[in-house]
Amino acid sequence: MNPMLGLLGNAFGIFGDWMEGRRRVQQARVESEVAIEEARATADVDWDQIQARNAGSSWADEWFTILLSLPFIAAFIGPLQDDVQRGFQVIANDVPQWYVAAFALAVSAAFGYREFVRPFIARMQGTPTP
Repeated sequence: MNPMLGLLGNAFGIFGDWMEGRRRVQQARVESEVAIEEARATADVDWDQIQARNAGSSWADEWFTILLSLPFIAAFIGPLQDDVQRGFQVIANDVPQWYVAAFALAVSAAFGYREFVRPFIARMQGTPTP
């Protein structure tokens, strides 16, 4: 056998092994990402089931519905209109973002709708909304 062909064959073998290693690493990354997404989906379903179970014995959603309705109703009552307007101005200009996010999280949890709060959390973390 020609020594040059043997050397060339070894080089191709080494290159093939290297490519196979890269393929396995890439496959492992993809499998890892799939496993993470499956775990997230399972956690989301579990969260929804727990929230649905707990909603039957909780007054949180009713409480927040009343609380959020009060300024809306008061806006139609002449003597209260200025107070409602000033209150919303204070909320818009003076209330810290962390408090608004915490309130949104509490409302979201009460209604079992976790997707509502994601934009607030993303904004506070400085990351784009998914």
